[in-house]
Amino acid sequence: MLDNEKLNEIQINLDTINMMKQLEMSNDEIVEELSSSLSLFSKDVLHCLSTNISPALMQSIVLRLKLQQKLKIDNTKLKNTFSKNLQPLISYLLTEVENIDIEAIEEVREVKRKSKVKKVEKVEKVEKVEKVVEKKVEKEVEKEVEKEVEKVVEKEVEKEVEKEVEDDIEDVYEDDIEDVIEDINEDVIEIINKYLDECINKSKKKSVSHEEIYDDFNNDWLDNQDFEDNVSQDDFTKICSKKFGKLSKKNGKDVWKGIEISDD
Repeated sequence: MLDNEKLNEIQINLDTINMMKQLEMSNDEIVEELSSSLSLFSKDVLHCLSTNISPALMQSIVLRLKLQQKLKIDNTKLKNTFSKNLQPLISYLLTEVENIDIEAIEEVREVKRKSKVKKVEKVEKVEKVEKVVEKKVEKEVEKEVEKEVEKVVEKEVEKEVEKEVEDDIEDVYEDDIEDVIEDINEDVIEIINKYLDECINKSKKKSVSHEEIYDDFNNDWLDNQDFEDNVSQDDFTKICSKKFGKLSKKNGKDVWKGIEISDD
């Protein structure tokens, strides 16, 4: 006959076992923990509960046992209808309880209750720790993000300041160049500009040193022009700087960037 009181105990223990599994305890650990607390259960029963019983299977077992009561099937025959790994549990549920000490039962129930409370408290503590860790991680991530943002902002501000300074220097430089060019002979300015228009091309990836461009102008191109005046390198450099901007350093040489001498 099915013992409903034992059935309730089994169902409670199944809940406890599920909690232990949530705490990632192994089957052996679960059996060891329960056997030390629940003296009325054999290790076979506890092992069966921890390894073989799902909620759906438990419902099927209970249904069959209740039908056995109505059909008055012999306990032995009924047990044989279950697989061997379930028989320790079936035997326990069909055992009469008259010879069991009531005080022992109460003690077992109290132990189970405390065990269940302990497991719940353990889960709650774990959840609290996880929340604390999550908050800490979030704060650390926020700090790192703030630092990176500050670095980016500082770099952008530095770039803007550098650009403004460069623009100011360029404005001063252009004003100075205009003043200096006023002192150069107009014919010299005209012949230099003619050379620059005819022989110099724009090219983003190229650059030409002021020695190289002056040499091409003075020794090659100027010889073929009807121009008798001497053009100094200093005057030539001033006119080129007005047209192409300040000289830059490249491989130890002073160069104008973004231009090249035409091959023609």
